[in-house]
Amino acid sequence: MISEFNAKPNDEINLSEVFNIIWVHKILIACLCATGCYLGIYYALNTQKIYTASASFKISNSKSGGISIGGEFGALAALAGMGGGAGNNSFLVDEVMGREFIVSLDKTLNFRSDNFFYKYDPNYVEPAWKAEIKKLINWKSDSINLDERMWQSIINKYKKNIKFTISKKGDKATIISVNHINASRAADIANKIMETVIDNERNISADNQAQRLSYLSQTLAKAHGDLEKSLTKLKNFTLENNSLPLENFVLATQVLDNLRVELTRATQIHNALAKVSYLLELEKVSRSDYLMLREEFPIVDQVEFRRVLGQNEIISSWNWPDKTSVKAVFNTLSERRKRLEVEVTKAESKAKKSGQILEEYSALEREAQITEATYTVLIEQVKAQSIIAGYQPDATQVYEFAAPPLRASSPNIIQAVTIGALLGFLFGCLTAFTFYLYRGVYYSQSSLIDAAQSNLNIRARSLLPIRYISLDKITDQLPIKSYSILRELALTIHRGNNNIILFTSLKSRLNGSHIANALAGYMQIENLKIAIINLDAKQSDKQKEKKSVGLFTLIDKKAAISVLQPTHNIRSIDFLGRRDFQEQLQLIQSSFDLIFISADNISAINLATAYSGQDVLHISSVRIKHTKQNNLLKLRKLLPIQGLLYE
Repeated sequence: MISEFNAKPNDEINLSEVFNIIWVHKILIACLCATGCYLGIYYALNTQKIYTASASFKISNSKSGGISIGGEFGALAALAGMGGGAGNNSFLVDEVMGREFIVSLDKTLNFRSDNFFYKYDPNYVEPAWKAEIKKLINWKSDSINLDERMWQSIINKYKKNIKFTISKKGDKATIISVNHINASRAADIANKIMETVIDNERNISADNQAQRLSYLSQTLAKAHGDLEKSLTKLKNFTLENNSLPLENFVLATQVLDNLRVELTRATQIHNALAKVSYLLELEKVSRSDYLMLREEFPIVDQVEFRRVLGQNEIISSWNWPDKTSVKAVFNTLSERRKRLEVEVTKAESKAKKSGQILEEYSALEREAQITEATYTVLIEQVKAQSIIAGYQPDATQVYEFAAPPLRASSPNIIQAVTIGALLGFLFGCLTAFTFYLYRGVYYSQSSLIDAAQSNLNIRARSLLPIRYISLDKITDQLPIKSYSILRELALTIHRGNNNIILFTSLKSRLNGSHIANALAGYMQIENLKIAIINLDAKQSDKQKEKKSVGLFTLIDKKAAISVLQPTHNIRSIDFLGRRDFQEQLQLIQSSFDLIFISADNISAINLATAYSGQDVLHISSVRIKHTKQNNLLKLRKLLPIQGLLYE
């Protein structure tokens, strides 16, 4: 986790930091995991054991009680819903889990005497605190029906510990699983439920067969009566009319059609004669009048029309007839036309009557055919049902009877240990993160470097031996491994062109004074005058005998390195709070090339506060799992860190 949760809420979670937090507290987490495993084993060994017995069976798929009928009768039977077919291959779980089924099982399994399903304590006394609360709130308990409470307890326990499942393999058998504290009792209950279900299915199938046979017999009797009625109606109709209604209807329609043709022809000739009579009345007729007449009445050029007028049958020859003969023919055709109209009317009436007779005859004949087909289908069904009633095939199969289990199904010791270990791990991680939040330190190198935001980051483990070397011997005994670190620090100082360098330490084993002494010992080969001021050093009595520079006293000197300390009446750290602090430092700046000022922990923050906003070089030493996040952030905010030594 990045250390600036409050300052940068949008920062992402650092997974390496999370892992480091867990790894640092690995012993605590391991102990909690071991405790969880122990509690899981204790729970598995001391919890009441539950045994599970299972029975597997399959109910017959045949629920139709009939046979298939082929041909036209089979189609009619299918439409009527009386044909054979496969039914549901399993019972309804709701019915088996219902109260009536459980009550019927109680007669043989005696759930009321089974302490697993119902445990009645006649000596039960309501807790005093509960009774007192009811008394305070004036709670009045209703009278409880003990018998109903017993049955509700049995039903709830039954539904909770008895499960029905359908196998997904093979014939999809039904599996009954029963949980009980007694292995033999669990097997007995499973087998009894299976037997009851099978018996109920057989009884239901037999009852359905009897009801179906009774229904078919009644329906057959009704169909037979309907057949006789339809045949009687057809016979009476034939006696009252005749047996050839279709032929009579065809003959009547043919006669009607012939009369209509004659009427149409007579009408056309009559209309043409009327036109000719009209033209003759004009007394002047010409060839053009003939052409107009022929165009309006094409029948004029037909042989039949010319014969009526006694004209030449050759089309190209036309002579206008006499008016008297035309009038006589016209009158004759008028009478013929009227006679044909009367005959057409009579023929239409006769054809309509024949059609009604044919329609009634067809309806009676169709009704007779339908009743005959229904009667045939039903009689075949009755025969089939009668055969089935005498022989009932039973396709019910029992795949497995329930046997008393040898091992308890619950609690599962492996599962209990696994859950205990997981809970221990989770609780351990939660505790580790709680410690992390409480301590507020850094657990990874990356988070520490990210928080410091320094340009120079150096691992300072090789500098640890210098803590035990005095300033007099540090030049001679400086570890070779430390040279590269000190060289980089020296380069940073020269590149910064600052003569005041601050050395701070936040809970690190390398104090600021250790780093200042080592760096001064490394840089004395340049003949630089270096002053070292340790604000956390204790007051020395030897300073009275030493040389004083302003408020500072020289307490130790090694070549060009001078160790200064405020006078004995001023504590080193309190020197920062003086108004003339900066002025006193300026007094000694003229005498030294570099001034090293060191402070640790809280004093380091005070030192950074004193130099906040000034152009100085700041080198800090920190330590993973010890340096507080708030302190480092505060220190960096007050004074940027140019060099970071971490361990």
